[in-house]
Amino acid sequence: MRRGLQLLLILLLVFAVGSSCSPIQKFAGIEGESQETSHEQGIDVDISLDNTPLGKQLKTGEVTIDQLDITEEETQGEIIQVQVTNQTEEEQVVEIPAGLVFSPEDSDEQDLMVLDAVVVTLEPEETLILTPYVVCIDAGAAVPSSGSSYEVGYLESDDLLRFAQCVDQESNGSLTQDDIGLQFAVWAIASGGNILEDPEFTEEEDGALSGTLDELEIMVGMMGEMISLFGEEWLQRCDITPGE
Repeated sequence: MRRGLQLLLILLLVFAVGSSCSPIQKFAGIEGESQETSHEQGIDVDISLDNTPLGKQLKTGEVTIDQLDITEEETQGEIIQVQVTNQTEEEQVVEIPAGLVFSPEDSDEQDLMVLDAVVVTLEPEETLILTPYVVCIDAGAAVPSSGSSYEVGYLESDDLLRFAQCVDQESNGSLTQDDIGLQFAVWAIASGGNILEDPEFTEEEDGALSGTLDELEIMVGMMGEMISLFGEEWLQRCDITPGE
């Protein structure tokens, strides 16, 4: 996806010439007027991992997550394998919840957040490998490398958790790696509205979008606004305004 992002930034510059918004909005899937939000109310953003079924299973040892490995050098998609084992003599229903964060053993790489919950039933002592749809959170950190090891981190909170749970409800398991709007939306929420104003983004040499801006020598403010448009559809659907 990294090369694709560089090409995308070039396309954004081309679309910006001679038009204030229409071509970009059309390219981003936005039709000009605000779309009605289909996000249902009632999402719980005041919970912790320990209070989820998975957290309780991990705490008691009924279920273990033995291995978390990156399979593709991308920023989003089914790019991580999660090995889960039922350590009991009874069936266990295991859910990898939306909003769960996997943290890298290499601290230079980005945290990954689950956007599409996975629910499976494990037979006694059964082991399965799951591939939840995840998205990177930290635009200023490095892209996860194939073969990198991760560990269970924490459950996100506030707007990031609300966004993850909303996407999980709205997508019905239909997310694809081509939906780059999801990545830009998450980066926008995590950075408070403009990923290009994040100090880590502009200073980290190995960041997901680092180098691209230097190569193109473009105005940070302009690009921040244009990039935000690519996540706008999902932000509207989930009724989230980054930075508010």
